[in-house]
Amino acid sequence: MLSPFQVDATREKGYFAENTLAGSRMRTNIADLGAAISVVTRQQLDDTASLDVNDIFRYEIGTEGATTYTPTQSTFRVGGIVDAIAGNTFGNSMTTTVTNATANRVRGLGTPGFSINYYTAIAQIPFDSYNAASFEINRGPNSLLFGMGSPAGIVNQSTASPQINKDNASVQVRIDDRGSERASLSFNKTLVDGKLAIYGALLYDNKAYERKPSYDTTRRQYGAITYKPFKTTKITASIEGYSNDNSRPNTITPIDGVSEWREAGRPYYDSLRQEIISKDTGLAMAPYVANMQSPNAQAMWDYLAAGGVTAANLVVSGTATDGTVTGYTYKGASVFGTGLITTKYFTDGTANPFYVPGITFQTGRASHQIANGSLQQIVQGAQRQRLGFANYTNIDQKT
Repeated sequence: MLSPFQVDATREKGYFAENTLAGSRMRTNIADLGAAISVVTRQQLDDTASLDVNDIFRYEIGTEGATTYTPTQSTFRVGGIVDAIAGNTFGNSMTTTVTNATANRVRGLGTPGFSINYYTAIAQIPFDSYNAASFEINRGPNSLLFGMGSPAGIVNQSTASPQINKDNASVQVRIDDRGSERASLSFNKTLVDGKLAIYGALLYDNKAYERKPSYDTTRRQYGAITYKPFKTTKITASIEGYSNDNSRPNTITPIDGVSEWREAGRPYYDSLRQEIISKDTGLAMAPYVANMQSPNAQAMWDYLAAGGVTAANLVVSGTATDGTVTGYTYKGASVFGTGLITTKYFTDGTANPFYVPGITFQTGRASHQIANGSLQQIVQGAQRQRLGFANYTNIDQKT
């Protein structure tokens, strides 16, 4: 009699797995489960040369991995779209870190939950086939397993465990035309017949890419032990070490905000004059007024009038509790603040004549201003320009 809490891999035939724990944490015939569950066997992993979840998702139903899907996520504050495949950290917090391991989705909903041997795992650490016995993909929520799980589903990795009374070893080497190198070693050894066995696996994986000098180097070590002191008692334990050093190439085309800024005359914001000034010509390009209550609000009205904007063109966008107007929009763009200056095209598709190329505004955190390799000053909570990949001040310093 088999334990109801263990899956017997000897019943697997090629890609077919008869039983799983993914439905109810008890060994159950997959045909008797109402959930949409796919079991990826070791044979399938080897035949498809799948190394991680993203490789597996290329072949499964309702799944998309990093090779077929590029998720778009906004940065923590400002700065555009995060390249989740290359990786990004929000505020240096592991709970909000995206990696290639999480650049996938199931049923079009999002990243599924991840577990190892049905215990919740850190999603940012990728699964790897070097120590895997099988993978179970549970598409859709399964609160019976993990309570408040992801509505996309759960992916579980069942790691290899020592087999008593069996001795074997395996070595795999893999290279590609980009210069990648991968080598793995695994072995199973019985120490005491019928009672004690160990399993070990080592991995060195150095991924190379066409875009240089990108790299992704992983080193992993896995060890497990099975001890059966009595006929009806079995004790298992495992441990794994993981280290990764990477600089993965971007998959999202970068946006160049510097070239158009240079072509526009290298405009900068003069906080004393509250104007956008061309560094090349020294002439004012536009006023910048944060709100209607500013003492320089009249300069903005004059600027708009010179551009052909009349009171009939304006739409009230905000009113105070006393009924006074607090803001206006022109063709969908806010008149005060950054609206007109940073909007290239109006909502009707026409070009904005008040647009200043390559300049936006950011408020909040301190800005360390660097010039010629040394710190010049720290601006606490000041408004500053953000241009493409660098911040510039009116003395052409870079952050």
